[in-house]
Amino acid sequence: MKIPVSNPAAEDGHAFALRPYILFIIGIALFFQVGAGLLVGTLGLPGVALAQILFLGIPALVFAARRAPGVFALLNPRAVPVRRLLAAGVMGTSIWVCLFAFLLPIQMKIWPIPEDFLQQRARLFSGLEGPFGIAILVMSGAIIPAMCEELIFRGILLDAFRRYWNSRRALVWTAGLFALFHGTLHQFLVTFVLGLIMGWMALRSSSLIPPMVYHFANNTTVLLVTAYGGDDFTRPVIGAALFFSIVGSLLFLAASSGSPRSKTSAADASLLSAGKMQEPRTTE
Repeated sequence: MKIPVSNPAAEDGHAFALRPYILFIIGIALFFQVGAGLLVGTLGLPGVALAQILFLGIPALVFAARRAPGVFALLNPRAVPVRRLLAAGVMGTSIWVCLFAFLLPIQMKIWPIPEDFLQQRARLFSGLEGPFGIAILVMSGAIIPAMCEELIFRGILLDAFRRYWNSRRALVWTAGLFALFHGTLHQFLVTFVLGLIMGWMALRSSSLIPPMVYHFANNTTVLLVTAYGGDDFTRPVIGAALFFSIVGSLLFLAASSGSPRSKTSAADASLLSAGKMQEPRTTE
């Protein structure tokens, strides 16, 4: 098996090369937290969607066009089999239940959910009734975040980190930044694991479409359950979620093995052809 080999002598140069990406994520995180606070206070839940577009989506597109044009190659839906997208959807609707059942209690012992957070969430969800309310909830909390956040974390950042680090290190760092970006320490562990899963899907498929589908399915079911149902899961519900998590993961792996993957991502290939980077050294 071939594994990437890091070059310790080049670590300082790598850190310097990655500086614009680190500054980018810090900048948009600050702008988003401030902007979202102002817009949500004025517009409610639609303000979340507007903040995502203004402070995440547009800056990400501009930054990618200037510094990482190869990332757009990862948005090609034709390169992803439908069965892989279906598997991503199954995983997105079920894995979070397992994380909430098994991982969230551990997180709660470390950093309990503050009462004002629950009150703020209740205010955001208040008045969202009927098809129009559900449409606003899904658009603001699932569709737009799935597109904007995946473009940033599993697109721009993960692709940039992989140019200078091995895939495992890039995956962990991207998931950590993803969890910190959400600004909720009481859900850091769960969000970090979700970041690992979606990053793994992006690396496995060399595409942003499967993690976008997973992100959308995850957020949609979480929001609908917490807004209209409840998150107190019985053992049969947890068992069913665990079953579908395993089935979805196996289907995703089977779909991935059905189509050979290149050693470099689509974005890497475009950059290699443009002569902007060198392939990472490998050893047996």
